[in-house]
Amino acid sequence: MDFKNMKFDKTISVWDEAIPLGNGAIGCLIWGKSDALRLSIDRCDMWDCSDAPKAGGDFTYQSLIDLYKNYKHDEIYEIFDTPYHRPSPTKLPAGKIIIDLGVDANVVSELNIEEPEATISAADVVLKSFLDANCEVGFISINSDKCSFAIENPEYGKIGEPDAQDRESLKNLHYEDAVKINEEKDGVRRIAFTQKISDTMTYGLFLMYKTFCGKTLAVYTAGKGANAEEISAKAWADLERALTEGYGAHFDAHKAWWGDYWSKSFIKIGDELFEKSWYFTNYLLGSASRKGFYPIPLQGVWTADDGCLPPWKGDYHHDLNTQLTYYSYLKSNHIEEGECFIDYLLSLEEVAEKFAREYYGAADGLCLPSVMDIEGNPLGGWPMYSLSPTNTSWLCHEIADHYYYTGDMDYLRDRAYPFIKKHGIFLECVLSENEEGKLVLPISSSPELHDNFHESFATPNSSYDLSLMRRVFEVLIDLASILGYEEDVAKWTTLLSKMDPLPIDKDGFIKISRDERLSESHRHFSHLMAIHPLRQIRYESEEEKFIIDGSIKATEELGIFYYVGYSFCLLAELYVVQRNAEKAYNILDTFWNYFCLPNGFHANGDYKHRFIMNWDYRPVTLEANFCAIDAMQEMFLLDSAGKVTVAPAIPEKWRDYSFKLRSKNGVIITAVVEDAKLVSVEMEAYRDCDFDLYFGYDEMGHVTMTKGDVKKIEF
Repeated sequence: MDFKNMKFDKTISVWDEAIPLGNGAIGCLIWGKSDALRLSIDRCDMWDCSDAPKAGGDFTYQSLIDLYKNYKHDEIYEIFDTPYHRPSPTKLPAGKIIIDLGVDANVVSELNIEEPEATISAADVVLKSFLDANCEVGFISINSDKCSFAIENPEYGKIGEPDAQDRESLKNLHYEDAVKINEEKDGVRRIAFTQKISDTMTYGLFLMYKTFCGKTLAVYTAGKGANAEEISAKAWADLERALTEGYGAHFDAHKAWWGDYWSKSFIKIGDELFEKSWYFTNYLLGSASRKGFYPIPLQGVWTADDGCLPPWKGDYHHDLNTQLTYYSYLKSNHIEEGECFIDYLLSLEEVAEKFAREYYGAADGLCLPSVMDIEGNPLGGWPMYSLSPTNTSWLCHEIADHYYYTGDMDYLRDRAYPFIKKHGIFLECVLSENEEGKLVLPISSSPELHDNFHESFATPNSSYDLSLMRRVFEVLIDLASILGYEEDVAKWTTLLSKMDPLPIDKDGFIKISRDERLSESHRHFSHLMAIHPLRQIRYESEEEKFIIDGSIKATEELGIFYYVGYSFCLLAELYVVQRNAEKAYNILDTFWNYFCLPNGFHANGDYKHRFIMNWDYRPVTLEANFCAIDAMQEMFLLDSAGKVTVAPAIPEKWRDYSFKLRSKNGVIITAVVEDAKLVSVEMEAYRDCDFDLYFGYDEMGHVTMTKGDVKKIEF
């Protein structure tokens, strides 16, 4: 079985089933017929950030509080939700390269994931292409000189034209006409367009190619900058250099980058669907998230090529989507790729401080909008979630986790702790004591329960808000202790002591809030944050088992009618916490079989119509792909304080397997299991550490290591 290759024997006719290529900066989707093969191009930082709502006036937290208390939901909708339905801010597609291969034939498409390269075959014409891992250039090699190339710019509306009738159409964005170039000099053809978006932003798509010895070599890039002259000069220089250096030299360096990437971790189980899904999703991470570039928004670097705005604007959603997208990178040991997200969040510190002042009226501290554009501007939307004060708390949990997995003290002292501390100060500003002396928010919610209705405002504090705020204070206590900041430890300990315990129903189910229990199927398990991902409740004591078992049982009884794809992955995470290997396996199997498109992209809805469910659409987002492999990785390696468990939740059918994964306890674990028995475990310490080692439920002993140590135990 070849887990690292994707092949389609028939012509791919829709963009969301295309072959995806990416290098962090640029993305490409290859699809279409032999006489019009499409390379749909995207770039990570290509945004129109105009027309974002500004904090102040009616667009403030206090205004939302007042309107909610006076039951003025129509005004809430008008002020806070309406801005989201404007065409911008939005992510933009870069355009497309159209290639006529000179034949009329079925198109066979293949993607080698291990050494990322696409091979497109039509009759006897073979096209090979890759997006260079080391520079912002894509390469195309064709064994024919009979091909022709064209570039198409997105069809935006013209300035002065009325909006399109279709609210999702790109024609609702009005720009000057694109400037096009098509010229030949010394046997090299240049084709391009530049598109002015504003007085400070222009982008363009550039292609250069030549024919020789019956073959064609083409190179392309997408650029963004202040003006056409700036981006054109750089693009043509980069492409001329790439064309001169050639396909082979760049591909060798490209393969070397990916070889190093794949050496960081592996999983071998002989289960084709699971193993292929793990490799494909890690391929998406390496293709769309690179240090030095922007992190993965909803569709990564693969914005839709259908003439419409990207689903949900292709934005940054922090009430689940970005967090799930960056669930898996730590355990899969792709630290630099995940740092793309961490660096981005920390770079927005001043933006978050400004938003905390102007929207929340906070005297100090920081908070990011929960739904935002690439610059950190709020986009509006359902305000109880899109402007929640605690979604940044979830981001802080991930910023802290990056330290727990890396042990980087410089990062902790200089970057992570100061950022999280400022968010803790912000929470202190917006919280107030109730009559019981407990700290509560003025309004509360639990994404995305009750959608955008008045009932979505939960009695403060919802379990979601409470779990996250408790987690921030717990993290701050721990990190301040590590850094020796005793006054800070005392401060955060006092604040934590004033937080209520979670509201637990008599059957163990965690309630939405103290006076509401979830009573219907729902896509988002936001009320269960304390179980996963925060792990404030572990499956270790009888009391904890009662809560986890009760919460999972009640969730199962509510059914899947209102689930989307990521719901199945979240449920798998809960099953792993419960050590229920068979159910974790089955629910992930359902996800990958029925909620992913043929190319692996998560499609959100039950697009195959195999279940009785409300959502049967197929807008692509990527967060569920990453959540799914995180659950899978947790089946192989589970962390808790001072404890590393190998194979905590392995289904009966997996008898022979091996893996290499990273533990937050300071070691990289490589384990081999044959006939369900542990054969060997190798531990490589990336910092000083000591922990108890388990295989399943069996204790293997206590391990103490110093940074750089390697220990191998054979059984």
